[in-house]
Amino acid sequence: MRHALLAGGLAIALLASPAAADGLEEVQAGNAAFGAGRYQAAVEAYTRGILAGDLEPEALAIALNNRGVAYGELGDFDRSIGDYEEALKLHASDATAIKNLRIAHTRRGSTAASLGETEAALADYGEAIELDPNHPMAYLRRGQLRLHAGDVAGAISDLETARRLDPDSRDATALLQQAARARAAAAPTPPAGLAALAPEPAAGAAPAEPVSEAVPDEAVTTPAPPTAAAVDEEGAPAGPGRPFRAVADVNVRSGPGNNFPTSSTLARGTTVSVLGERLGWLRIRMPDGGEGFVYRKWLSALDGAGSP
Repeated sequence: MRHALLAGGLAIALLASPAAADGLEEVQAGNAAFGAGRYQAAVEAYTRGILAGDLEPEALAIALNNRGVAYGELGDFDRSIGDYEEALKLHASDATAIKNLRIAHTRRGSTAASLGETEAALADYGEAIELDPNHPMAYLRRGQLRLHAGDVAGAISDLETARRLDPDSRDATALLQQAARARAAAAPTPPAGLAALAPEPAAGAAPAEPVSEAVPDEAVTTPAPPTAAAVDEEGAPAGPGRPFRAVADVNVRSGPGNNFPTSSTLARGTTVSVLGERLGWLRIRMPDGGEGFVYRKWLSALDGAGSP
């Protein structure tokens, strides 16, 4: 999945001066390779542009950012993070590079968590939170990891922050319900002869929701020419063949999760048929007949039934 944004907002003139022609051509070649899903070729083209030595500092920051995007698609988060950090040394206030760095730390943390490397994962989530304390994703993932590791108090603190930052997050709500059950299960047993009173449910309280197997990663845009606009990221079964429209440019996965490879891309405004849902991912049939999965936030129902 294309999990980073092309550095944008910098004038094309930064790249288009005669002295920077060779570097610019390589950056453009890298963008084209990335758009075709040839991520290794994109890395090689961006590297040639970087090594050409004729890009101005801000243009060089764009090239580094874009190479970081391509490294992320290859799963090489160490190099991806390194490129974003170098880009920020050249253009410290670039919001896109800061966001990409946060996403890369979150993704590397998720990879470490899946390998059982809890401390490394916690460190990466902490870095992501430091980069942007007002974004819920790293709190959500760190809370999920802490809950799994038995740190219920720490999990509740993170998950409450995630829900405060994103009150509509069903994942945060579900994990908080699980954490509350874990805390209740660990409470001291009442003294012999005294019956434990079950707490009265709050009026209108919703039943506990099942927790998804994994909290989805943030969805992002593909690299594009240097002035491309950034697109940001973030579940009841859908009936067969219901029409939906893509609300943003988004990647199509071969399975219901960010760990599945990207099989295609879906342009904003494209109408697809939704065939079903699994773990919050909608199985779609595209206009060309191909099928795949898109996370539900990026599709809007066209039949008046609201979200799936």
